Amino acid sequence: MKVLISWSGKQSQGVANALRKWLPAVIPSSQPWVSSVDIAAGERWFPTLMQQLESTEFCIICLTPDNLRSPWLYFEAGAIAARHRDAKVCGFLTGIGPSQVPGPFAQFQCVQADVDGARLLVQAINDSFADSTYDEQELDAWFTASWPRLRESLKESLLLYDPRSTASEIETEPPAPTFKLSHEASELLVEAADDKNGTILMARTMSGLILQTNGRQMCERKDPRSEARWQGAVRELVQYGLIEDRGHKGEVFNVTAEGFRAADKLKSKPE
Repeated sequence: MKVLISWSGKQSQGVANALRKWLPAVIPSSQPWVSSVDIAAGERWFPTLMQQLESTEFCIICLTPDNLRSPWLYFEAGAIAARHRDAKVCGFLTGIGPSQVPGPFAQFQCVQADVDGARLLVQAINDSFADSTYDEQELDAWFTASWPRLRESLKESLLLYDPRSTASEIETEPPAPTFKLSHEASELLVEAADDKNGTILMARTMSGLILQTNGRQMCERKDPRSEARWQGAVRELVQYGLIEDRGHKGEVFNVTAEGFRAADKLKSKPE
């Protein structure tokens, strides 16, 4: 079975390479494919990748803190779903928890980069074999013998992260975001985080710009300067991944997990 391992960014590539080396030890018939390793020097990479996307039966998407908004991962996942309806797609979460998985990937099954998650991933790949599957006892024996090797590979790259661990046990934590928000963006984020649904509504009407959250109209209608500042605040929050467009029409936005954390930090700052 062909297993395409999708990655973007340094952390994600480390995870992908570790999985590529590890999977055949657990599922001998699996044929893992990683673009950075399996496309030969001088080969036309895009046609080769597209050929793999069309013929793959199982795709693992390596999601890490630095690639949650990678356009490339969105493209690969979408291409597989569109070109191969029977293909299975699974997110492998390293350094992030399920609540941080962005919308497009949340529709797929995701597992953590820990012993339980890796076991579920192996079982899912095994169950996807069209002709035959390995015996459960046999598979479990191979997994038990080989898991420490994958765990150590991830440890060496400081990539293993267990969200159930205590702070002192976490080997790698997601990097703290570095940005400076405008006054309007900070105020809008804090207000949206207090909204019961974490929602921001924005629409242009005859009476001016509606920008509401938590029962409050944020900008002065028909005041071009005020409207421009608050629209800029929305763009800021989207750019930093603190809110996301829920309907993809630029009218309804939801606070993300990162956004709630940033709002809590803003509220804890002394006046």
